[in-house]
Amino acid sequence: MPTFDDRYRTTRNVFGSGPDRIIEMYAALMSPVLPVLDVGAGQGRNTFYLARWGFTVDAVEPAASGAAAIAEVVEGEGIPVRVHTCGFEDFEGEPAGHAGILLIGTTQVLSRDGIASLFERADAWTASRGLVFVTAFTVDDSRYEFHEREWSEVGRHSFAGPDGEVRTYLDPDELKSFFNGYKVVHYREGPGPEHSHGNGSVERHSLVEAVFRKP
Repeated sequence: MPTFDDRYRTTRNVFGSGPDRIIEMYAALMSPVLPVLDVGAGQGRNTFYLARWGFTVDAVEPAASGAAAIAEVVEGEGIPVRVHTCGFEDFEGEPAGHAGILLIGTTQVLSRDGIASLFERADAWTASRGLVFVTAFTVDDSRYEFHEREWSEVGRHSFAGPDGEVRTYLDPDELKSFFNGYKVVHYREGPGPEHSHGNGSVERHSLVEAVFRKP
């Protein structure tokens, strides 16, 4: 199966060109004084939207081709983005140093331990009153039964394929349990928007999308 590095190298706009709707809806609630952190920035669609708004963005992307695509646009437009070609585990973020953290499309490709580690780090990086934006797949997703049947179980609702690729799904309302003490600004579970990966077929996932504010 192609890696994200392969996909980003061969296909433009693998996950579309526009920002996620929760970014459009709630970006204005973030303070412009501190930077925003986009974890798993992909080819930069959410990063570019925020940077063009005037936010400084730390774009963390482990796939070299994705990071290179972001850097090319940044250089061409001169927008305030710092590109970090690494995974979140290796990003040295400042404690309480970000006005917002974007965790868009990251949880479903992590193990249960990986999700816990990501959320723990995100909490440490988020400033007081900062926002955390999250999307994740839920157990209602149409691909859940395939992964349960064909892949190896590596945790609760978490499965690994023969090439090591992981898919993890969350129970209803489970995401809130990771953000105890945070204010829920937005929370929705249900069908996500229709989309395609490049020129691929149209897909629609069952998602939880949320925005949490740190105390």
